[in-house]
Amino acid sequence: QCTVPAGLGSVTAVAAGESHTVALKQDGTVACWGYNVYGQCTVPTGLGSVTAVAAGWYHTVAVKQDGTVACWGYNVDGQCTVPAGLGPVTAVAAGGYHTLALKQDGTVACWGAGTTNTGINLNYGQSIVPPGLGSVTAIAAGGYHTVALKQDGTVACWGYNVVGQCTVPAGLGSVTAVAAGEYHTVAVKQDGTVACWGANGSGRCTVPVDLGPVTAVTAGGTFTIAIRAYAGDCNGNGIEDATDIANHTASDCNGNGTLDSCDIASGAEVDLNADGFPDSCQVSAIVSWGDNTYGQRNTPSGIVLASAIDCGSDHTVALRGNGTVVCWGLDSAGQCTVPPGLGLVTAVAAGAHHTAALRQDGTVVAWGVAVNDDFQGTPLHPPAGLSGVVAIASGGHHMLALKSNGQVVGFGMNVDLDEGGTIGQATVPADLVSATAIGAGEQHSLAVRPDGTVRCFGWNRDGQSQPPAGLGGVTRVTGGYGHSLALKSDGTVVAWGSNFEGERNVPAGLNAVTAIAAQSGHNVALKADGTVVSWGSNFRGQATVPIGLDRVRCIGAGGAHSYAVRQLSPASTIVLVSSTATTCGLATGAIDVTVTDAPILSWTGPSGFTSTAEDLANLAAGTYTLTASGPGGNATLTVTVSGADTTPPSITSYTPAASIAASQECTASIPDFASSVVATDDCTIASITQSPLAGASVGPGVHTIALTVTDAAGNATSVDALLTVTGSPANYYAD
Repeated sequence: QCTVPAGLGSVTAVAAGESHTVALKQDGTVACWGYNVYGQCTVPTGLGSVTAVAAGWYHTVAVKQDGTVACWGYNVDGQCTVPAGLGPVTAVAAGGYHTLALKQDGTVACWGAGTTNTGINLNYGQSIVPPGLGSVTAIAAGGYHTVALKQDGTVACWGYNVVGQCTVPAGLGSVTAVAAGEYHTVAVKQDGTVACWGANGSGRCTVPVDLGPVTAVTAGGTFTIAIRAYAGDCNGNGIEDATDIANHTASDCNGNGTLDSCDIASGAEVDLNADGFPDSCQVSAIVSWGDNTYGQRNTPSGIVLASAIDCGSDHTVALRGNGTVVCWGLDSAGQCTVPPGLGLVTAVAAGAHHTAALRQDGTVVAWGVAVNDDFQGTPLHPPAGLSGVVAIASGGHHMLALKSNGQVVGFGMNVDLDEGGTIGQATVPADLVSATAIGAGEQHSLAVRPDGTVRCFGWNRDGQSQPPAGLGGVTRVTGGYGHSLALKSDGTVVAWGSNFEGERNVPAGLNAVTAIAAQSGHNVALKADGTVVSWGSNFRGQATVPIGLDRVRCIGAGGAHSYAVRQLSPASTIVLVSSTATTCGLATGAIDVTVTDAPILSWTGPSGFTSTAEDLANLAAGTYTLTASGPGGNATLTVTVSGADTTPPSITSYTPAASIAASQECTASIPDFASSVVATDDCTIASITQSPLAGASVGPGVHTIALTVTDAAGNATSVDALLTVTGSPANYYAD
């Protein structure tokens, strides 16, 4: 089981059974080696398009791209009998004598029970899923017990519990990964610490005190393995490598003359997120400019992968790629003190003195304060029971939440901080029934209706809540102190409201914009080519974009500072060079593309077609989709190969005219003109006909005979021939 087959090739995942090993190859096929007395290493013929594998003691499991499951090997108690109608599956795990599957809907299915090959019954309920278990994100199987990680970061265990392997420690939460050994269970928490429970023979559950932050774990029969987060200084410059990468001061990405920083781990290419690319080519550099009075531009070390960023008046919040949140800058009201146990987050927003996070479960958490009209800070709390939220936006001292049903909810301060009195920035108007996007300014709110129009409410002293007449086609909105911005579906930007510092002066020719941000008196726009444009107030340099800034993925605008998250790896691109239609219904189509910065290619097409080649030939008619994956992300292209034959036949020769004499009865039979026709077609000629038909009777005179050639696709070509019948009518009398 430890003798790797020669020529194995590129592998994306592995699994280990009692005495056999399984490898998932990059092309979607599976290789097995080791003990095979029960057929656990005999991969089913034709098995392909596999996305995940697992190994039990004596059986093997695979998930296919279509969500179906294949299982082979020892089946004494049904561990290889996949339930009928299982449904789309995303992951599998295999225990001693049982198998489990994580379904696409977050539920778990188990089968097999646990009877050994000697007939001993070892069914301890490991295949009986607890009633109501759902929202599961990961699964693991021990010898005779089962583990499920839920979306809220808690863990469920069931099955054999003689040594406590199913007794989850009280208060355990914020878990990001789980593993199960024969008689023990392991969990990684969001902070990188490890919890372990169950049998501790050989020290398998004695977590080393100097282990440090961990990113992943696995468990064997009597041992545990952890992958530590790397934070060394392999390039010897006195700075942690994570900081070198974040600041883009030690990159090679990925030449590979090394650095990056030393490819993160002592010169070795690592791929901690298991997407097939070295992490050193996936880092993002967070770039900032403008005011730094309160450290709002001092990006903390270790923030390498950021998926979103937002700025408050004097602080900044970033969402890491792993769903965790970090804040820096002014913390006078607790706006930078992230609550413990926040959980996995999908979006962040920052106000004047507060910060908010949209959690993966659709709830909202806010910290810091909102200032009232007496300039006293009060905590900003979302309404009780608020859930199903898909987007959030922060104003100066209020917030908006957009629910999955299109409902907008406002909360926080609802008053004019300058002149007093209620102005309604947190009171959603009754006529705003549904929205597709939301935004907020200092004391006003904005929403995009499903028809692309904008509804504003709240402060309107400078016209910031009065959209221009006829404004439509809007996809995103945001606001500053006294102005508003809208991004239209055509990539242009519209501004209205105050213009004291040029914040309303959208640069001439600005187009191809994909994102906008605004705060106080300046704006930032991200273009489709990854460059950034900024305008408006610039007294702290907040609108002076650094020279050469490109490959930007997301942006933020603060009171007097700006941020951009830069993708250091070039984006994957696909350019269609040409496509060739099929002919005559045959597989003769072709697609020619040019792909850059994407080494992994995956084509799909009709009738289960797949390919990893760049260009395709001998294609049947249909629609084909290419996904190109590279360190800078994915690109897709869809091409339709036409199969229609629209070319009519060509008639090269025929008898154009004929003359015959009428019979005594003054009639003549039409000759067979069709047989004289010679025609060609790019495919197949189906028929040659004439009208009137050969043999029909006609009288004296000139007659037109239509000759038609039709091909197999129904395309037709016609010509006329002339028939002259000679003779005069005669009178006959009977005696």
